[in-house]
Amino acid sequence: MCTPAVLALLALADPGAQVATSSAALEVATSTQAVATATITPEFVKGEFAHAGVIRLVPQRSFIGVRVGALYQDEKFYLAVAPKADLMFLKGRLRLGLEVPINLEIYSLQAAADAGETSGGFDNAGRLRPGDYDEARDYVKFLRYLTYGKKEDNLFVNVGQLYSATLGHGQIMRRYAGNVDINQTRVGLEVDAYGDYGGFEFFLADVTRGTIFGALGFIKPLALFTDNEVARSFSIGASWATDQKAPYKLQRAAPVGTSTLGAVLTTGDSALTPPLADTRALNIFGVDAELKVYRSSAVDLKTYVDFSMMHGGGSGITVGVLGRFNFRTGDTVHLLRTRLELRTYEANFLPSYFDSIYEFQKYQFSPDLDNLTADYATKLAYIRNRTGPRRYGVYAEATYALPGWLVLAAVFETESQGEDQHLMLHAEIPWKYLQIFATYHQRNLSRPFTLQQNDLLYAGARLKVLPILFLNGRVQKTFAWDPAAFDDLGAYGEQLNFQVDAEFGFEL
Repeated sequence: MCTPAVLALLALADPGAQVATSSAALEVATSTQAVATATITPEFVKGEFAHAGVIRLVPQRSFIGVRVGALYQDEKFYLAVAPKADLMFLKGRLRLGLEVPINLEIYSLQAAADAGETSGGFDNAGRLRPGDYDEARDYVKFLRYLTYGKKEDNLFVNVGQLYSATLGHGQIMRRYAGNVDINQTRVGLEVDAYGDYGGFEFFLADVTRGTIFGALGFIKPLALFTDNEVARSFSIGASWATDQKAPYKLQRAAPVGTSTLGAVLTTGDSALTPPLADTRALNIFGVDAELKVYRSSAVDLKTYVDFSMMHGGGSGITVGVLGRFNFRTGDTVHLLRTRLELRTYEANFLPSYFDSIYEFQKYQFSPDLDNLTADYATKLAYIRNRTGPRRYGVYAEATYALPGWLVLAAVFETESQGEDQHLMLHAEIPWKYLQIFATYHQRNLSRPFTLQQNDLLYAGARLKVLPILFLNGRVQKTFAWDPAAFDDLGAYGEQLNFQVDAEFGFEL
């Protein structure tokens, strides 16, 4: 809560401030593209300034055209062609992105090695990339995004595959990303709505597979009875997130020879499909309360407490403070958003369980990079069966934005056992003719920037050369199922992918 000492310090920093002033804070819209910009006004700017978790750049203006270039992926070179449209309506509040990606194989390094001669790499030239359209649900990838509003607006709706998702304060789901497997495409759904007396959030990870979803509802019980801003801001809520078919134990073939393990079975004839697993319903429940304790023309402070519990596992408690700050020098505004959380939880629980690499780790949870084995556990089995003392940890996050010029964000979390350590770094340059973004995650942090297990990297750049010509570059470090791993027993492996292309078309 906001102590007198804290209020005194804030008053010194902002002499004209009052606690929870009655003047309403205006949320200035930021574009929901990877490169964010914010309109500069005398009003208070809040909301997310960075889009850590976005996997592709989105143009700043409406665009219709075609993308032609080269893709290096899974040790193959492809000709990449994609007719596309990015359309913006209602002054940018409503956005639609459509794309038809076609990747035609040119040369395979693996095929050349298997054939023992260079010419063997052209054996499958002209073939459509396996894994792109081998299931009916793959065709939803034509919809990149359909978005109305932005996170923390009174109404926010997003259907798409580009952005990460957070539920509430993030204690159950934080920056969940559905598309970390290069051979699986998921189009998710988010709907947030709130008003003076309450609201809700809903998330569905895949509109073609209704197995992972989450919901949150909250009310402001005092808003009916008082005009006091602090009292009206008090809210209580409940949340639930689930994976109804969470992998618990991988299915394997019978061992061969002297091996004690058999090869992991996959869900289809193609080696590119995910592994087969015995599944269980995973349910995580939460309750929370929050209170806005201070607001002025430059500072907005909110405190909250969350209790979360995994069915069949443990529980955890988080106490947090979210701070939003606007610093102005003349016509320039500097935006700062900070979050600090203190946590305590049982060993068989994990805060932010649905995270940026859940879709990989749900099959293969590898917290110790120095001792990887073929007999790896799924995330659900590992966390539910983890033992040890109660853990105490810290989550710290900071985002800085100079609208129209630069966005920087960093996250670090750790705990007393030194196992659940995570790092995220993010940067954006939103210039008119040049857009750049980069996001790096490492879950179960041990040695950063190794680009090995548990690392995730998305980066891209877009340069406007002519009114009808744009040059793009993209690098991604993601994951793909590798049936040859661990002497053909199978495991997920790292995929470092590169793409360069030219876009021909028209801005509208």
